[in-house]
Amino acid sequence: NEDVLHYAPNNLLMMKYCDDDEIVQYFADCLTRAGSTYKKLFGFIQDHSERLAPKLMAVRSTSSGDSLLNLFITKSVRSHMYRWFVDVLKTLSDQQRLQLLTSRNYAGENAMHQFAKKAEYTKDLEAFLTLFPNKSCVKDCLLSTDNFGRRPLQGALSANHHNMSRCLWRLYDDIDVKLRLINQYGYEKNAYASKYNFNDWLFDALTANDQKNAAAYVNDVDLLIEPFRYAVMCNDLQLVNVILSKIDVKKPEQILKFVTTKIRSRNNECCLHFATKCKFIQVMELLFKLITDNIKNYDVVKNILFNKEIIFNETEETPLVLACSGGKPELIHLLLSLIPNKKDKIKFLEMEYKRDAGYTSFKKDGTRYITTNPIFWEVKSNAMGTLKALFKYYDKSSFSALLKYKNSSQQTLYHRIASLEQIEYFVEQFKMPFSYKEFTLQDKDGRTMFMNLISKAKELEWMLSKCKNPEQELKMMYQVREKGETALDSLISYGYQRFIVTTRCKQILSSYKQIKDINLILPLFFNAIKNSKLSLAKFCLSLLSTQTEQRTLINSCNEYGLNAVLIACKYAQRKALDFIMEENKDLFDVNGVLAKDKNGATAIHYCCKGGWGTYPVLDIILERYRQAQNMSYSKLMFLRDNEGKIPYDYAVNGGSTLAQWILDNCFTDIADKKERLYQQLMMFFNVDNKHGIRLCDKENCTSAYNRTLNDLICSYFKLIDVIDDNKDLTLAGHCLIYLNKHCLSIIKLIVKKARDAAQLAKILSVKNGDQRSILYCLCFDKKLEHVIEYYLDEVIPNDHPILVEQDPYHKNTALMNLVKKFGSLYFAEKLLKKITKKEEKLRLIAMKDENNQSILDWAKESRIPNVVQFLENQINSCK
Repeated sequence: NEDVLHYAPNNLLMMKYCDDDEIVQYFADCLTRAGSTYKKLFGFIQDHSERLAPKLMAVRSTSSGDSLLNLFITKSVRSHMYRWFVDVLKTLSDQQRLQLLTSRNYAGENAMHQFAKKAEYTKDLEAFLTLFPNKSCVKDCLLSTDNFGRRPLQGALSANHHNMSRCLWRLYDDIDVKLRLINQYGYEKNAYASKYNFNDWLFDALTANDQKNAAAYVNDVDLLIEPFRYAVMCNDLQLVNVILSKIDVKKPEQILKFVTTKIRSRNNECCLHFATKCKFIQVMELLFKLITDNIKNYDVVKNILFNKEIIFNETEETPLVLACSGGKPELIHLLLSLIPNKKDKIKFLEMEYKRDAGYTSFKKDGTRYITTNPIFWEVKSNAMGTLKALFKYYDKSSFSALLKYKNSSQQTLYHRIASLEQIEYFVEQFKMPFSYKEFTLQDKDGRTMFMNLISKAKELEWMLSKCKNPEQELKMMYQVREKGETALDSLISYGYQRFIVTTRCKQILSSYKQIKDINLILPLFFNAIKNSKLSLAKFCLSLLSTQTEQRTLINSCNEYGLNAVLIACKYAQRKALDFIMEENKDLFDVNGVLAKDKNGATAIHYCCKGGWGTYPVLDIILERYRQAQNMSYSKLMFLRDNEGKIPYDYAVNGGSTLAQWILDNCFTDIADKKERLYQQLMMFFNVDNKHGIRLCDKENCTSAYNRTLNDLICSYFKLIDVIDDNKDLTLAGHCLIYLNKHCLSIIKLIVKKARDAAQLAKILSVKNGDQRSILYCLCFDKKLEHVIEYYLDEVIPNDHPILVEQDPYHKNTALMNLVKKFGSLYFAEKLLKKITKKEEKLRLIAMKDENNQSILDWAKESRIPNVVQFLENQINSCK
């Protein structure tokens, strides 16, 4: 019939072979799809509109569930087809027309939702609104939400239709409703603020000139907080004054509620925090004036400034901290002027708060925040105007007490100093002492003031000049931070500063007549190897007069057990490795290649840690190892460090290329290769882990990690002929769960390796650490529609337990997720067809989530008639 409809030369042939239902349904489906087929059918629809009218009103798109009105709106509200259909609608009764206007598609959208997204001109809206029987119906449609909680206004905003958004906004006649709507949609994206002049919208809503029936005060002051934040961000003082005028000053509780109520979605901040983000300090003055002028005997200092429940946001930042971060000295003076007592001023300045520790600290020891104070933050930011505003309230006594303070990272004020200008200011104002002792104070991570400022040329030269003797300079430059890294090692990307330091080291070392302590040269020599500066390495060797001493230098280890070979492997320095083992082979001890650090890691481990870039070095090291130990490459790859890891484990973390090279060149035996891949995959899919998918090692959470894992899975299942029940079944299940977001071709490969349908059913039953199966994990992402369709059509057998699986945490089912998150009944219908037992189908539909709601209860509460009808039909079919 579809072919006849598509190629019909005339209306008579169409009427001969197809009935009216087929023609109207095909026309609706053509409107949904791309192309112009619908234009060929429109003439027939138009000619027979009287006979087809009831079917045109009832037809719904098969794929989207849209009515014909929605489909015409989607195409264009200025097309002749839309105008023709509107004329047809006007011939209907009010009840029939309203039923079509309010009918919803599979996403829960009605005609108003579609119109707001597609129409741009206000005249089109005026004509569309005449289709509604009365204003009450228009209001109900404007307040209706789709399956995702979106109202028509949000659709117009996201479609960048400024005039349409403004017109829809003005259709709401209740100021509270307007404020709720703009609070919900107007600020959820920063892009909206730049596209729409929301301050004008708010001004219109809050002033009586635009709203004749607007109340003098807003009863719920919570609705004014978000507009206040927006006005502050726009630096609109006029709007700020209008908002404050809507607060009843005769009600102190309303004033305090407005000023101190926190918005959890805004980093748990209140109006005091928002005011710091305005470029005008008058906003903060207005807030405190609102309190002091209208609430008698109210202690602002005690009840607000020192009340941590009010003054702290989510990360314990106060308005003072935000003023410092924004570089606003005038605002700092304003806040401190409210505190009469000098000691209280200092206490307020040094009030501790949490600061993000950064990814490096979190990765190293799990530290998410450090506890510090505004003074320390501002010193590090290097804004002298704000810095002077803060230290204006300090005298020598209070400054001395500040010097003794350490934050949670064991940092003092010395660690936070960021420039020579700050140093000069502190020396001039407070006679702050600076010497080798202060330069080398270490914090929790081993960093010093010298390490922090070594990348700045002027500060570096000044600190070196403050040392009393050359020995102090060397000690300062050689001071170890962590993992054997010195201050020299932090200058990899600072050429001029590295030149200053290395030149000074050369001058100091050259001044010695004879160097007896090898440790005076070792850090500089290792730094030369690390950066492949062979001229500097040769200079270090030339300082030693005998071959014995030179041999000792080349083969020495630092306190972490790293020798020159391990350092060259760690940083993939092929030239440095040749320098050590070829140019100085008379001095080099061949056993140096076999050396291990304190963690038991060999040179092979370090090569594999560096990823594909270390391949040229790994090739040399493997050959040297093979010659020294008379071992095959395969056995060398099974050398374990103290953590029990083999080199291949580190190669996998570094990327798929090196890992694949090792598999191809080092594991020659197929059985060894399969076993290595199996062990590696089982380590990745560690079911003891919280999510049952990834290792707890945070280094692995990278895109390289995902690519490597895909390649490993593919390699393993290509090597096996059929999945083994005892060994591979659980692994195959975890691989399918992981691959739900990655590669369909690998999924199909695993499915093909199943011995039979019974074994495939067992694989599908495997659950991750959250006790969720593959089907439940799929039903979260709309981008996976093609994967879900593949599973439902070709993989999951009828009446499999995962079809009726219920999440142990949120009590959701796959059916609930498909309906709620996808906004479509297409997959829901496919899933229910897989359940042949009527009692199981009824049990699935009746299952309740954590809110004690079944999917039918949710559909009724959300007012989605097509979902309600679909589910009720399914229930009736089982009776």
